[in-house]
Amino acid sequence: MGIGRYVRELRPKWSELRAPMWWSIAAIVLGALAAEGPIKIFETLFATTKPAENAGPSSTDWSTLLLWSCIASAAGYFFVICFVQAAQAMRSRIASIDTDIKQSDEARRGEALILALSHASAALTDAGLQGFSGKKKLEKFEENYEARKTRGEPPHPWQQTVRAINHHVRWTDDVIDNFPYLSILTSAGERGSHEEQQRKNFKALLDDLYGDALNRKLQKIDDFLRFQEKGIDFENVDEVFDCIVSEIEYLRRTHKWTEKQIVMDATGGQKPCSIAVGYVTLRSPDLLFQYVTNDGEVKNYNVDATSIEFAKLGG
Repeated sequence: MGIGRYVRELRPKWSELRAPMWWSIAAIVLGALAAEGPIKIFETLFATTKPAENAGPSSTDWSTLLLWSCIASAAGYFFVICFVQAAQAMRSRIASIDTDIKQSDEARRGEALILALSHASAALTDAGLQGFSGKKKLEKFEENYEARKTRGEPPHPWQQTVRAINHHVRWTDDVIDNFPYLSILTSAGERGSHEEQQRKNFKALLDDLYGDALNRKLQKIDDFLRFQEKGIDFENVDEVFDCIVSEIEYLRRTHKWTEKQIVMDATGGQKPCSIAVGYVTLRSPDLLFQYVTNDGEVKNYNVDATSIEFAKLGG
């Protein structure tokens, strides 16, 4: 979306400016009335001279100058106060924000993936697939999920997270050509995923699933993982939003990736995480977020704000 369209959509209408205009006129009148009284008192108490009659052009009526200076100052003060109040009233009367949620035909593969890691109750440090390696292990991991679902058993707690990651892994036979850089958001608290053991378990699982294919290229899974310094509140939309934005800036600054090369995952974490991820895409049409369905299908979305409509003040 171009800047011109934003300007056209957000440009205030006359009906929206009418109330602030009347507030401003009222501010000037109130300023004049408020300043005139103190000036008259000042003149009565302190004025000792009056301008001579028929004075030349160089004569100055200091009391008049002082009067209008105070009027202008008071009017400006009241103008700022009243206009701020009017603007706040306008914001409080927003009727709707029209948005367009776009879904890509083909889910994008990114160089970097930002995802929220949920807490796993079980200490699962491997996939339990001894005897398998490379891409075959990932295929078996997926088959086990379907088998457990058929038997009515709970899936691996990080099954969906692995699906989210695996979409961005590029293989040639059993060798990984490209593994995505993972920026992992963790949750705070006693049972949060930022707990040291949780992070160790997650690293161990990824190393079990992908480590052998990476090691053939002299790479380690740690080379692709970035955990935040501290956990965040997954129930706090603002906190998750700020963390994601900071991480995007870090990836752009440190790795020189563009927003087209960065994908955010909205599968893990609580629902506020998904809200924050969708909200972040309002910043740029190039930012996409993905969601992994229960069937393992990865879909990309972008939330695009098309217009903001204000309700009539006083209406």
